[in-house]
Amino acid sequence: MLLLVTPSCTSKDHDVECHLRPAFSLRLSAVQGSLPADTLLRVKYGGGVEEYRVSDSVQTQKVVFCQRRSTDGGPLEAGVSADEIACELWTQGAATVTVESSPYPTLEEPLEAEADGRCIRTVEVDLVLGETDAGM
Repeated sequence: MLLLVTPSCTSKDHDVECHLRPAFSLRLSAVQGSLPADTLLRVKYGGGVEEYRVSDSVQTQKVVFCQRRSTDGGPLEAGVSADEIACELWTQGAATVTVESSPYPTLEEPLEAEADGRCIRTVEVDLVLGETDAGM
């Protein structure tokens, strides 16, 4: 008689219920005043590339969701200069963020996703246009 023993799946990770959450919570601002109207945020991730323009009043993205805000954090109406944008990036993995804006040099930031077991943990990212690295 042949007895075949297979390991059972008893990992606690399989019992964990993951809550849906974005991989990244991104805040973009500028060193001096409001974000220029031509500011473009491009997010490249495993599933493609999405763009958000500060001047856009309608969003058609699938994983990049941004909101224009004033310095007090409140949302803004179309046509009003944005002091910052706050975005949720639902990339479910690593991404590269590129920000283009006429008065500032292009900013490119690779982002690494974090997990707690099988569950995505939201990484807070704060980008400031015109801010120079202290090591430069």
